[in-house]
Amino acid sequence: MLSKGPGFVPQPPEPKGNPQTTDPQLTTQAPSKTPPITPPLSPVTLDFPSGNDEPPLPHFGRYELLEKLGGGGMGLVFRAVDTQLHRQVALKTIREGVFADGQEIGRFLNEAHAIAKLHHPNIISIYDIGKEQGHHFFTMQLASGGTLSQHLDDFAHSEPKRAVALMEKIARAVQCAHERQILHRDLKPANILLDENGEPLVSDFGLVKFLDQDQELTRAGKAMGTRPYMSPEQLTGLKENMSPASDIWSLGVILYELLTERRPFVSPSDEELSNLIKSADPPSPRQHRRQLDRDLETIVFKCLRKNPAQRYATAQQLADDLKCWLEQRPIHARPLSWPERFGRRLLATSCFSNSLKPTSGFAIFPSSSKRARQ
Repeated sequence: MLSKGPGFVPQPPEPKGNPQTTDPQLTTQAPSKTPPITPPLSPVTLDFPSGNDEPPLPHFGRYELLEKLGGGGMGLVFRAVDTQLHRQVALKTIREGVFADGQEIGRFLNEAHAIAKLHHPNIISIYDIGKEQGHHFFTMQLASGGTLSQHLDDFAHSEPKRAVALMEKIARAVQCAHERQILHRDLKPANILLDENGEPLVSDFGLVKFLDQDQELTRAGKAMGTRPYMSPEQLTGLKENMSPASDIWSLGVILYELLTERRPFVSPSDEELSNLIKSADPPSPRQHRRQLDRDLETIVFKCLRKNPAQRYATAQQLADDLKCWLEQRPIHARPLSWPERFGRRLLATSCFSNSLKPTSGFAIFPSSSKRARQ
């Protein structure tokens, strides 16, 4: 038991067991007149009680934690200082700490490996990865502008060009990930960070899927993602249905929300929300913001088509159409004709019962508005 002398530092409660057992590598030599003491607020105190919004501020290896920035179902993110390079970083660690199981650790490491593969000005950068006293962690670029979800009101009340310019950059970042066979699977405003200049940074690859790998660290048949931003095929939970088109759907939802400050599908019930996403037509963004240009509405609707094959083939094509709109050039997307809209509804009510395999009845409808007019 340490005496409460001048060198006393408050310590977290000792774990049950032999209080005299100490790892010599974890002790810090104090002056000769004082016995050795453990470093103040050891990293093991990261497992702070649930509901406590003020985390402890320990030294986590060479990183000094300053404050908690946020957290999700799996991870916690802190603002930290790299005491060797003298810069601030974002440090992410597993919420369960030393009690994380193999699947949680695997998903955490997958996220770090995915970010490390991606080099794009609008994707968060990773700096370091390691393990400290049983806690896995990695450090990333610190984005001081907060999340896009904190600025939705600003974009909805600004000129549409501002939202479109931002989405063009995000779409090109997503294309970078797709070209490296990486699906994000959880694109949403809360996972888009803004730097000090307002530039977007795609982050949080915790549900990442590598298209060139068979390994899947999520439970088979379980839908993974954030429901309001999930595509109809993503809601099935079948990994064979997942493709870049699912991320493009999520980009469409984000664009819709930036323009209107509303999501296209809303319901207090998860089951009803899933049914709306699978079968209902999204309301026109012009219902919420009448001055929106029809071409911009067409771009949004192309992202939100129920049939993945009818969406933009790539995020690059979406970005190019957004650029065309910004430069007041003709866009490539075209509105659905009435036979195609009817066919889409038929697809929504029939194909999901057959794992999204197109029915023969859908083939009778023309695939372009020109053929429909003929």
